[in-house]
Amino acid sequence: RKSEILGQMWNELDLERGRNVLPRGRSKTGEKVSPLNSASLAELTDRPRSSRYVFPSLTGSDGPTVGLYKSWEKVRQSLNLQGVRLHDMRHSFASFAAARGASLYVIGKALGHTQASTTQRYAHLSDDPVRRAAETVADQILGTRVG
Repeated sequence: RKSEILGQMWNELDLERGRNVLPRGRSKTGEKVSPLNSASLAELTDRPRSSRYVFPSLTGSDGPTVGLYKSWEKVRQSLNLQGVRLHDMRHSFASFAAARGASLYVIGKALGHTQASTTQRYAHLSDDPVRRAAETVADQILGTRVG
């Protein structure tokens, strides 16, 4: 979540174990431990530690970065992503993971959801993974009958 990342503090990261540990009160859903993928871990390891915040304010104050609008606009323009909101990335993550066979439980854990129904709204499936699942089950049933 954007608010969790903007307020990210170095003491909430366990880089040795490759995980982010948000205490109760810093996450919408209570205490949350999330694994960091290798790209994120590499980026964080290389970041300067000039503040207690991972993304410190650029105005010179002691606080975190407040907004991402200008940065997100640069990213959108460079990648030609007109009309894509930052929050859409959470939906895309869920949909890509579901299309590659991740369970709704795993996707929900990655997104910090506590309710499966929330994850279902995020994970939009195309016909391909659903068709693959149907084919796999049919192959297994037919293979079992024949053998």
